[in-house]
Amino acid sequence: PPPFGGRRVAQYGNFQTTLSLDYQRNRDTISGETTRRDLVMPGAGVVYSRFNDPVYATSGFRLGAFVNGGTETFGSDLSFLRGRLKGHAVQGLWDGARVLVRGEVGTVDVADVDDLPLSQRFFAGGDDSVRGFAYQSLGPEDEQGNVIGGQHLAVASVEFEQLIVGDFGAAVFMDTGNAMNTWDTSLRTSAGVGLRYRSPVGVFRLDVAKAVDGDESARLHLSIGVDL
Repeated sequence: PPPFGGRRVAQYGNFQTTLSLDYQRNRDTISGETTRRDLVMPGAGVVYSRFNDPVYATSGFRLGAFVNGGTETFGSDLSFLRGRLKGHAVQGLWDGARVLVRGEVGTVDVADVDDLPLSQRFFAGGDDSVRGFAYQSLGPEDEQGNVIGGQHLAVASVEFEQLIVGDFGAAVFMDTGNAMNTWDTSLRTSAGVGLRYRSPVGVFRLDVAKAVDGDESARLHLSIGVDL
């Protein structure tokens, strides 16, 4: 059956809380071996946000903490606990100029990471992760060189943005991060430039980024949305 579940979301001032219960039937093939695991996962999250404009903030931040897991006692094929911390912040400098920073860390407490389904592992790379790399292309690999995700995650980014003409502007940025099974794994780093358009529904971003610690080709990234 497809994944299904339910969640309750509530807003208390600047706090948003989430309680969830999800079911997943996972069928993964890694290094030629196929496994199937059913997961019953309660979860909870809390997000605190404060900003001066919901579409184009020049001052504010958003910080979220999320946890989910499963236990064999309540019908899950695997016992584990997965947690993430994720934050974004923006600060205006002068007219039309902003600095944006973001970061995310995550980890899974599990007896053997090889037993963890791919859906609950961490991956890095992509528009909202480490630009300059394909979506979910960073992480531990199997014997065939396929990225299979890791037990831990660390990602960070800093970006400078300047409006130039009306709602059009430009940005320069640097991203770093990786998914890993041990915290001493090297992070991958990229840098790039981008065009910005401040629209009524958020910022349209066109970025070109390239790894600074490898020979990967430059990649184009497109995204639109609010910063916080």
